[in-house]
Amino acid sequence: MLDLAIVIPAHNEAAVLGSTLESLATIIGSRAQIHVIADHCRDTTTSIAAQAGVHVHVRNDRGPAGKGAALHWWLTRTRPHSSPEQIIIVMDADSRVTPDFIECIKTYFVNGTRAAQARLEPSISSTTPLELLSSLSEIVEHRVCDSLRARLGWPVRLRGTGMFFRRGLLEKYSPSLHTSVEDLELTVLLGADDEPIVYVPQIVVYDPKPIDPRGAVHQRARWLRGQFQVIRDYAAQILRLLFRGPKGWSLISAGLLKPRTFALPFKVFSVLLFLHMALTEVGLLWRIAAAIGCVSVLVDIALYLYALRYTRYPWKTFVALAASPLFFFLWLQSLALAIVHRQRWLSSRRPIADPSCQRSTQAP
Repeated sequence: MLDLAIVIPAHNEAAVLGSTLESLATIIGSRAQIHVIADHCRDTTTSIAAQAGVHVHVRNDRGPAGKGAALHWWLTRTRPHSSPEQIIIVMDADSRVTPDFIECIKTYFVNGTRAAQARLEPSISSTTPLELLSSLSEIVEHRVCDSLRARLGWPVRLRGTGMFFRRGLLEKYSPSLHTSVEDLELTVLLGADDEPIVYVPQIVVYDPKPIDPRGAVHQRARWLRGQFQVIRDYAAQILRLLFRGPKGWSLISAGLLKPRTFALPFKVFSVLLFLHMALTEVGLLWRIAAAIGCVSVLVDIALYLYALRYTRYPWKTFVALAASPLFFFLWLQSLALAIVHRQRWLSSRRPIADPSCQRSTQAP
């Protein structure tokens, strides 16, 4: 029988944690332990978790901030009473799962899988261009790109929520975690050591999107800052990934050559430049560069158009694509915030004063 533990690192998550735990309790029952790491919380996260009857671990040691450090702290704290073969499921405080969640896990982990990523399905509460396009971007990554990687037998990038690990494997790498993007750190570390990360599309985790521009900017700023940290601190591992061939290049493109919204305008500008040079200068190299650039831009466009079939609102999402150039400026704001803001953790949700005013996120 598999020993399952769902771990939710939570920093000031009173706005969403209660409804998440209630939903999990209905689906999971007694088939898995649920652990909440109340990580340096200044709200009622701890009391909400305690009232839900789950295992609560209060971290107020003034140690390093971030989910990675919180996971390492929890692993150290619970190691004496746990097996290295325990399956640890890392989830966000606002995630949701499907009714067959446990059954799907048992199917995939009886065969010795050591690290895996569930399929994230965006959960949206409105049809604003921000949520629709954020949702489309996630669908492109999971339904299209990760599915292709899985067909080729390549590892996929870990996504922060819906991550699965054998406890012994996570304990091996957790002492290194120190940035604000523990999922990207773990992806680079496991990929550099040629440790497979299996994509499991049958296990679905619903992932809410930021509902306002402020939340989106904060979320992206946190991710950009973490990406800079990973590039700075894991140069040796990234170099090893480069030498692993296509599957290593795929992991690098999935985790480090992002966001597409930032990259696409530069691609288009480069293609226009190459086309201009190909028309005004005599040279085969300019024509080849222009052709490759055109193919790259067309592939990006095709990915988004193909992904529309999996969206909840295909036509509205297609119309929202007209607003996609505005995302370039949103990322510029995020980049500026990542550079100048000294706060370690940038929350994508506004804090609430009254824990009874919780926003319940329903899976579609």
